[in-house]
Amino acid sequence: MTGLALALLLVSASTPAGRSAPPQAVVSSLEQAAANAPRIYVGIYLSDVSGFDLREGRFNADLDLWMKWSGPPEPPVLRFVNGEIESREEQERESDGDWHSIRWRVQGTFRGTFPLHSFPFDRQQLKVELALPQDSAHLLPDLGSSGMAQQFSITGWEYQPFFRAESGKEVIASDLGSIRGEGQARVLESVNFVVDLSRPRTSNVLKFMLPLAIILAMAFLVFALPATQIDARGAMGVTALLSVVAFHFAMSGSLPDVPYLVAADRFFLASYVLVLLSIVETVVVFRLGEKRLARSRQVDRACAMALSAVALLVGASVITIPLAQADAELAGKRAPAPPLAPSGPPVASARDELRVGVTSLSSPSAQGLGALTRRGLSQLDADGTLQPHLALAIPAMTDESVRLLPDGGMLVRWRLRPHLAWSDGQPLTAADLVYSLGLISDPDRTEVTLLDPVTVQIRYRRRLAGALTDFPIYPEHVARPLTADGGMDALRGRDPAQPLPNDGPYRLVSFTAEKEAVYERNPHFAGTPPAIARVRVEVVPPEVLATRISEGTLDFVPALPGSVAEQVRAAPQGRVRFALDDTLLYLHPDLAVPQLADPRVRQALLHALDREAIARAYVEGAGRAAHTFRPDDAPDFAADARQREFSVEKARLLLAEVGALPTLPLLVIDLPGSGYAHAAQLIESQLRAVGIPVEVKKVPSSKAFQAVSRGGHGGLVLHTRRDERPARFFNLPNLSAGVLDTRTERPHFPARAVGLNQQFETSLFPERRRLLSMRLQREFAEVLPVLPVAFGAQLSGYTGALQGFEGAGQSGSVWWNVERWTLAPASAPRPEPVVGPIGD
Repeated sequence: MTGLALALLLVSASTPAGRSAPPQAVVSSLEQAAANAPRIYVGIYLSDVSGFDLREGRFNADLDLWMKWSGPPEPPVLRFVNGEIESREEQERESDGDWHSIRWRVQGTFRGTFPLHSFPFDRQQLKVELALPQDSAHLLPDLGSSGMAQQFSITGWEYQPFFRAESGKEVIASDLGSIRGEGQARVLESVNFVVDLSRPRTSNVLKFMLPLAIILAMAFLVFALPATQIDARGAMGVTALLSVVAFHFAMSGSLPDVPYLVAADRFFLASYVLVLLSIVETVVVFRLGEKRLARSRQVDRACAMALSAVALLVGASVITIPLAQADAELAGKRAPAPPLAPSGPPVASARDELRVGVTSLSSPSAQGLGALTRRGLSQLDADGTLQPHLALAIPAMTDESVRLLPDGGMLVRWRLRPHLAWSDGQPLTAADLVYSLGLISDPDRTEVTLLDPVTVQIRYRRRLAGALTDFPIYPEHVARPLTADGGMDALRGRDPAQPLPNDGPYRLVSFTAEKEAVYERNPHFAGTPPAIARVRVEVVPPEVLATRISEGTLDFVPALPGSVAEQVRAAPQGRVRFALDDTLLYLHPDLAVPQLADPRVRQALLHALDREAIARAYVEGAGRAAHTFRPDDAPDFAADARQREFSVEKARLLLAEVGALPTLPLLVIDLPGSGYAHAAQLIESQLRAVGIPVEVKKVPSSKAFQAVSRGGHGGLVLHTRRDERPARFFNLPNLSAGVLDTRTERPHFPARAVGLNQQFETSLFPERRRLLSMRLQREFAEVLPVLPVAFGAQLSGYTGALQGFEGAGQSGSVWWNVERWTLAPASAPRPEPVVGPIGD
């Protein structure tokens, strides 16, 4: 807000005296303030509710209210929209760097609207409504942390001790006295914490339905008396009618005056009619006389059956219809499922086959092709935003899918979209999620519960941010026979030509290693059906890629070797797209080697590397040198982390302190002609230039991965990793099944890093995690558990006929929107290429 005030001051200073700034300048400043406003998380713990008065539309509440935010230490002023606050006492205030929290004890009276259409089977909502101007902060519910006492000081109501939250915006026809937005309507962002109350069904039936049923039964007993006993039958009918009137009057006295009929009124009115009909029937059969006693008995029996049936029907409708309406109303208030695909008209392709060229093809999922057949519960879009796919929503602290438990654990619910299917047509249900979780070892996961066919609930012993991310899923109907004896190894060892059913936009038709793979449209894909019916992938030597694109026999090269990028760009139909990503190229030292365990040696290694030159060679263009495990254009990059520059002199001085080094194995992946290979050659020559003896060993990618995962390789491994967990970059050993030992202190993982990583893994707010990531980067830059070299980029080549391709961006996969790709006819005009760092 300080920056906004300064900007407004400069605007006013540059405006001539006697003239005001143009209205559009004011509007734009408000919009800019709203865009830059911090996110404020607000939560409440409801200790007690008392004085719930339906007549007055009020209730008293005693609650704890807190706010969490990142930025300036002073919070914005929170408005209680429906509250008359009697006291608001600050209880505590905490800060950890730029992350702040404040908590108040609040007592007051809150207003509400309590409809009684369904009385006495009505459900009521107690709301605490909070709001902020949109240009001061974006208000979000901290619903996962919010809660309430197990019992309130109100009787006659039932409730589940969990809040439901409603978020919204309201445009008010006032500037609320604002100077910078004078004359402009203000937008309020609101969060409502809702407690759903319901009356006990059993007691309602006993207190309301049973007395009326007895009165009506008494009225219907007239049909058991002879028609000639008009006095007795009439007296019973009149008595029943008066009883209904008295009961109705007594119940109405407990309700506020409302201009509509409640459910009880409808039942009472029906009772009046039924009793009246019984009296009318009494008169009719009496008029039939003694000569028609047989006919009178028939009329009595028919009326007894008919009126009893009507009474039962009316009673059932009074109970079930209001409950069904309440359930429908509650379901309508829940957020609808977000669309699975970008909005817009259906797309169509002029050709049915996309021809893809790759330089190697060891498996159907190599070269990132696995994204054709797998999507999962969620996926990243081009700007790195996580979007739900099979799941209705991604669990978050701001909705009802996450609940924090008193024992320090948490519950996380995943809810699938309805009517999902695997690529073989078999249903994809929450049972597949339960089975898949059983295949993955997790010491923090204590229980998995199948709540219904589309919902699974997972209980964790700790509060972990990783619990809010998705997990691999497998089709139980096919995988269970395989894993019954061989476990996950059986799944990994399955013939690649016969993969498991999948959930992606395509499914595999045929596969020949290092030759060809063919994929066809998945008819059961949960999203928009792919516009292109078939994808044919073939192995093409790098030197002929440009020719094939020019000839029109190739449409797309997902991973274009940098050595042929200029040739593809120069081809008549060739296009090249350059997309930066967060994949880190790094040197993994074996810290069991005494010399590499010395931090001075690791510092010397980093000083010896000209990372700017290596980065340019690695990405075949404008590269990015790495200083931590996050790129310098990331929002969580720690710009103040220590940076060790390229200095042969400093490298030699440090090496002189530690003495001569033995020859170090340098394991590199065998990828001839790639940017990775060029980077490896530079690293080798630069290390040798400062006197570090290395012996290059070329290995398959699987061997390099095993060397990094298991350690004990005795030297250095040039590897890549893309991961959101900072602990993955601290060179930590695995305990089992890929679980890192993040709790043991080590020289390269000191107590500070252990504590920061613990906070990072248990922090459930992105702003807090961003700040902790920056602090972990500072620690990383000091101890150098691995040696950061460069951040990757992906070059893709394609023909101008391919439309809809947007590159990988921060999604990590070029195939993230493949279902929206189309192939234009040969005569169609070619779209202008997007200019990238290396040109097009």
